[in-house]
Amino acid sequence: MPVQQRPKLTFSTTVFVSSLPYTATTTDLLTHFSFLGPVRHGFVATDKESGKSKGVGYVTYSLKEDAEKAVQELDGSAFGDKGRKIRVSWADARVCGIGQSFMPRD
Repeated sequence: MPVQQRPKLTFSTTVFVSSLPYTATTTDLLTHFSFLGPVRHGFVATDKESGKSKGVGYVTYSLKEDAEKAVQELDGSAFGDKGRKIRVSWADARVCGIGQSFMPRD
């Protein structure tokens, strides 16, 4: 009888960004966050039908320490030319099972 492995919680290097201007693009998001450290991936969430921004996004860093700096230093900071204050927090981690990987929740 095979031994069952418990799902494990992986550490997150992904941050959730909210209160983005609806004009913000993925390039804007990556540019704003990349000065803290190497960014592996990032995107602004868009409506599937209209393609318009939902005002939120995700940024995944290469290192956990850089993601920690982003949460500490960029939460409440100004974004874009109009200086809109953004919220930066840890993305909700999903439990990883065998053969699954970490993905931020939509």
